[in-house]
This record gives sequence, C-alpha cells and structure tokens, in this order.
Amino acid sequence: MGTIAANDFSSNSGKFAERVTTELEALHSEEKRMVLPRFFKCGAGEYGEGDRFLGVVVPDVREVAKKNTFASLAEIEELLGSLWHEVRLCALLILVLQCRKSVPKEIVDFYLAHTAGINNWDLVDLTAPTIIGGYLAKHPEERGLLYSLADSRSLWEQRIAIVSTLTLIRNGEFDNTYALAVKLMGHKHDLMHKAVGWMLREAGKRDRPHYKKRLTPRKSIIIFDEIQKCPRTSETIMTLVQDHHFDYLGTAPLISIKKCGEQQRLRLNGRHT
Repeated sequence: MGTIAANDFSSNSGKFAERVTTELEALHSEEKRMVLPRFFKCGAGEYGEGDRFLGVVVPDVREVAKKNTFASLAEIEELLGSLWHEVRLCALLILVLQCRKSVPKEIVDFYLAHTAGINNWDLVDLTAPTIIGGYLAKHPEERGLLYSLADSRSLWEQRIAIVSTLTLIRNGEFDNTYALAVKLMGHKHDLMHKAVGWMLREAGKRDRPHYKKRLTPRKSIIIFDEIQKCPRTSETIMTLVQDHHFDYLGTAPLISIKKCGEQQRLRLNGRHT
C-alpha cells in the first residue's frame, strides 16, 4: 500500500487526525484493503459508494481508539472528516469509550451533528446502541428522537433509529422497537429489512411471554402485511415464527415460505381476523 499521501487527508485534517491515520495504516493488511470495499459495497451505485479503506480489522481499530480515549470533540471531529472508513470508525469508537459510564448530552448532539460520516452499517451498529440507545435509556422523555431519525431521508439515520433500541431491548423495554418496526418494515432497502428483523429477533428472545399484550392485533397485521413486501427479510422473520415468537396471533393464517428465484417470500394463506 505504501505511505499515505498528503492528498489522502480531508482539507480539515489536523495533526491529530494525521497521527491516528498513520497509526492505523501501520496495522493494515493488503488483503483486507482489497476485500473490505467489496464487503461494504463501495462500488458505483452501491450504498457505500466512494468509501475508502486502509485495510484494518475492527479489533486493531479498537486498540488505536483505546490509546486515544481522551481525545477532545474537536480532535474526534477531525477523524470523522476523514476519507478513510477505519479512521471514522476509530473516531466513533472513541466516543463509545467516552460513554462507558454515562452518555453526556454533548456527545449525543455531536454524534447527531456528524451523521454524514456515520455512513455504513458497521459504523452505526457498533456505536448507536451505546450512544443514542444509552442516552435514551436514561432519558425516556426524549425518545421522540428515534421517530425523527426514522423519518429522515438518510438510510443511515433510519438505521440509527432502529438499532439504537437494542439498548432498550436489553433493559426490558420493547414498545419503541415494535413501533419503529411497523414504521420501517416497508423500507425499500434490504439493510433496513435486516436491521428491523434483527431488533425483532432480539425483542422476541426477551419478550416472548408478553408479546400478546405488547403487540396489538392491528400491529401484528401490519407487520405481516409489510413482510410480504420485503422478501429479503422473510428468513429472519420465519425464524421468529418457527420459534413460536409470533404464536400470539392465535387465529392468524398458516405461514409458509415459497422460494422465488434466489429470494424467499412469505405467503399468507387465509385471512386475518
């Protein structure tokens, strides 16, 4: 790969960003540098279009983040402006480390002001539950933020909304997850189908005895109707069905999978009552 060139830094990079980038570059793998852009769909027209990778694995990025835990927000902002994916990830992991004991409102506001740099699923999934979810767990009066994010035109802000509820799920709070699942299940992008399916699966593991009470019949119908529009999510949801997480439907129709090319579709036989 060679030494990083001066034009490989964004225009607002400072010495801190250059030092951290150099630390990360020293840990790179040429093989990973070739593989990661394909894995994160960085080709023309793909969701990660234009992103650049040094070729550093997440455990190594974490180690660099740990060495820089006490970075200021101004320094972290330098990293978030980087052209390199792993440098932005390092910035976000520093924020996560700074939120280990509590999540300051200042960091939440900073995170939300820089979502342009939180532009792939790993950047969201490794940080949103701790930063946004952790804050909202302590400040339930501000959970309207989740719905504002879900209404965003940004795929990544929408993913932040649903994935942030993982912390609430772990705390035994499920209503926001269910409401957002209904809201986002019909999303056109499979990354959202996967995120919604993931959160429903996590909720189902913990809330199985109470699904009947927590999900109204109307919500259950909406969820299953939307699943029909999202064939890529069917495998995840079928896992829930097979595990009896949705047996609260009672008189609901038999659900079966019918393969259609490389995709699977949920087909509902009969009628909802």
